[in-house]
Amino acid sequence: PKNAPRVEASFVDELKTTLASGFTAEEVAAAKKALHDQRVVGRSQDGQLVGLIATREEFERTLDWDTQMDAKIEALTADQVNAAFRRHVSLDQLSIAKVGDFKAAGVYQ
Repeated sequence: PKNAPRVEASFVDELKTTLASGFTAEEVAAAKKALHDQRVVGRSQDGQLVGLIATREEFERTLDWDTQMDAKIEALTADQVNAAFRRHVSLDQLSIAKVGDFKAAGVYQ
């Protein structure tokens, strides 16, 4: 709990920086690769594949939907990601929940 104010301030500062400057093309490329790898690994594990097929069935989709989604993710540009981030993330609507013994830690009095 004693570090909560610094963590909160650092989080808000990073969010402000990202809203102002956006993500770099390198950051977006790394995130797209990580997401792609995660999706491929998920489809290569029996249990996750069964769950994925069941979910696709529930929404009347085939695994072709995943192929199309992978292509859409790969086609995203840093500008598109930044525009979506700014459209959906706002400091004015940010809520931060904190739990802990802040009185004992001497913070948030």
